Amino acid sequence: MITINDAFRKFLNEQKASLKSDTFLDCEDVILLYEEFLEFSAEDCLSEEDRDLYAGQHEHDNKNHGDIFGPENLIPSGIKRLFNIFWDCQNLPLISLAIDCNQYKTRK
Repeated sequence: MITINDAFRKFLNEQKASLKSDTFLDCEDVILLYEEFLEFSAEDCLSEEDRDLYAGQHEHDNKNHGDIFGPENLIPSGIKRLFNIFWDCQNLPLISLAIDCNQYKTRK
């Protein structure tokens, strides 16, 4: 099974050769933000069976949402929620703050 994180890594590997360095890093940052968003909010959209699967693998195997589920579990309403949070005019300063935090964590 291909996981969400596998799909994101494959996408980034495909894009790396064709994008300028800064553009690639921005793309990588957006994916990292989305992965964090999934980790903190995706459980709300899971079925009871998927919640049990997530709880067991997260607790016992230390796996996150993107390591457990495949891209088919990405739902449009979840993506829309992310965009609504970051593209709300009141939240625009959060975008640069979140990207700065992710850049610090990934380059540390």
